[in-house]
Amino acid sequence: MSNCPDSKYRDLLAAYELGMLSEEERRELEIHLLECEECRREAVTFAAGARLLRADADVRRMIDEIDSSPAAAKDRLREEHTGAASPRRFRMAYAWVAAAAVLTLLLLRPWQLSISPTDDVVAQANRLVVTEFENLTDPADSLRLGRILSNLLITDLSESHFVDVLSNQGLFDLLKALGHPGDRPVDAEVAAEVAHRAGARWILAGKVVQTEPQLTVTLQLIDYATGDVIASHRLGATGGARDVFGLVDSMTVRVKEDLSLPRGAFEESDPRVATVTTVSADAYRHYLEGVESERKFYWREAMHSYERALDYDSTFAMAYYRLSSLKDPQLIEDALKYISRAGRREQHYIRSRVAAVRGDQAGAVREMLELLKDYPREKDALLTVGIYFYQQHDYEQALAYLHRAIAIDSSFKQALNQIAYTYDKLGYFDSALAALDRYQEIAPNEANPYDSRGSLLAERGRFKEALAAFEQALAVRPDFYSSLWQAAFLYLYDHNYARSEELLQKIASSPNKGARCGGRTYLSYIPVYEGDFARALQMLDDGIAADRIEKTNIFDAPRKHLQKAMIYDELGDPQAAVNEAMLLVQGSANLPSHDSCFALPYLVQFQVRNGDLDAARRTAERLKACEAASSDSATYSWYADGWIKRASGDPTGAIASFKRAAELVDDFPTRYMLGVAFLESHQYEQAAATLEPLTRMHGSWRPSWCTWNVRLHYYLGWAYEELGNVTEARRQYGVFLDFWGGVTPEMPVVTETRTRLARLGTTP
Repeated sequence: MSNCPDSKYRDLLAAYELGMLSEEERRELEIHLLECEECRREAVTFAAGARLLRADADVRRMIDEIDSSPAAAKDRLREEHTGAASPRRFRMAYAWVAAAAVLTLLLLRPWQLSISPTDDVVAQANRLVVTEFENLTDPADSLRLGRILSNLLITDLSESHFVDVLSNQGLFDLLKALGHPGDRPVDAEVAAEVAHRAGARWILAGKVVQTEPQLTVTLQLIDYATGDVIASHRLGATGGARDVFGLVDSMTVRVKEDLSLPRGAFEESDPRVATVTTVSADAYRHYLEGVESERKFYWREAMHSYERALDYDSTFAMAYYRLSSLKDPQLIEDALKYISRAGRREQHYIRSRVAAVRGDQAGAVREMLELLKDYPREKDALLTVGIYFYQQHDYEQALAYLHRAIAIDSSFKQALNQIAYTYDKLGYFDSALAALDRYQEIAPNEANPYDSRGSLLAERGRFKEALAAFEQALAVRPDFYSSLWQAAFLYLYDHNYARSEELLQKIASSPNKGARCGGRTYLSYIPVYEGDFARALQMLDDGIAADRIEKTNIFDAPRKHLQKAMIYDELGDPQAAVNEAMLLVQGSANLPSHDSCFALPYLVQFQVRNGDLDAARRTAERLKACEAASSDSATYSWYADGWIKRASGDPTGAIASFKRAAELVDDFPTRYMLGVAFLESHQYEQAAATLEPLTRMHGSWRPSWCTWNVRLHYYLGWAYEELGNVTEARRQYGVFLDFWGGVTPEMPVVTETRTRLARLGTTP
């Protein structure tokens, strides 16, 4: 850290690693670590030792005693640092006193070491770095043969309990930290630096020297400490020119022999690499391409690559695993079916995802923690655990794991992205933006850092800034799906229908049929905001027909029926709305992975609107049974109950039910109906306080409630009028009329709005 221009962070780091910083100081340092390469390296070096210190009972007790003592060291420090000394300098001096006391304890302790030749010790003594193979026959490595060979060799060697192999991602991370491009071979100097940073004893370098008539490679095993070549080999594929897997098996045996491993290394199970990966080199190549696309958040390309991998090998477990998070969670069952065809490390990932999809989130994270015991530098596992705690709303714990991942790879884009969202949930928006600044610095030519910035800004209601960020993302990648729909919806609220339609047409014309289905749904929102309900209904009918022809079975298909039900309800045809809600229920039940209970509360809603309370109560009972059978909390039942109580003349009960629903799922319809219930109960202040934030709500669900999004401004105007806030009442009524004021014939709610405005002394 001597090269860091700001020396104060050296003291901060000392206290940070001993767990003695205030929350404000900790956040300041973590932001600095995102920005300063020197400090990150120092933190990584210091962190391992500090973790050992903190884990030691005597050391921890001494720190706690110093921290809690009202006299002794604290008093002496106060005497020494009165006057000009700042609170931070006092804290830092205090940290160094603690460190000095810990050091004294360690020096005086009668350490007794017991050394035994365990597998772990042997493996660490034989830590190995496998560099990506140089393809002399094709310097551009157009078919990724060099990468395939090195990746497969790493996977095969990782099956041994006697060799500690730096993962291919770990190698990539270290090369990136050294500023080495990933598209050219690693020379001896760079390989030595990688070995040094990885704490490796051996370097294995390979070259593809021939592909026809026989695939042939050369290997060199190098002792990092001396630079001496310990062994050299020239190996050919015994099974023919395309037998990549047989060649890797031969290489694994030779390397283990060269490392002079104990007898147990040759008695342990050594499965052929094809049995723990894939039988197809083409499948593996597409799989690697998919992983690269996924790390850029280019889901469509990643999905296509994994599907191509499975075209070549339908038993490729890890391709199913990857695809299950992008396409259909149930595909993880196929990964489980072929789990014996995955390596030890990969099997942990598969079992974790299986548990998560089956609803056992605790089991999912336990599996990742087991993986981390064997592979403590597995940053993807740390990211997975961090995301788990994020989803459980334990943001502090999530942040701890995410920062561990960043300590391993300071340029880990997915972790930086998740850190930003986690800081935002904790209320530290500046810290969230700092993480995205670092992400953008690493990947300026990728769309996702700009998209994430737009999402966070939009969630705070800063729509203009969010739009600028989304447009930046689209300038980098014009078909970036997330930015397309988010920007399109923000343009809807701003009445910029032309730009909204332009963006949504790109989704509707996507080569992916799922995206096309969504695009057709979203395009129907535009005429609703314009008040052209007939055109919206026609577009939805056309979309339903297209979904049927394309056999599209995702949520955006039945969602079209929800949109039609909302329109019919606004037009005063509640029976037609009920009919569409029934089709919504039927379509949702047939989805491969969607919550089967989801659509029932909306059927209750429209049955109530149709005046059929008995039918609504029967559907509500069906909903409760559905939730009980699926072990869900009664999230949807509270919403349905609010509608029934509202129609039964129980406004207090309706408010209580909608409030409980909003606590369980903070989405647009629950908050909207809570606000309306407050308004109808003449609780105007609560109504305004509930409804006003919805004008700044962002997300894919808000715009789908198109009619309510427009009516929201009418209800807000009503609430402000009753509160005597004439200026805001006029503004909200005006926004409402900007949307539907020109509809012919004039709607009753529009006539009512004009009457209210006239009563306030003005008309737009």
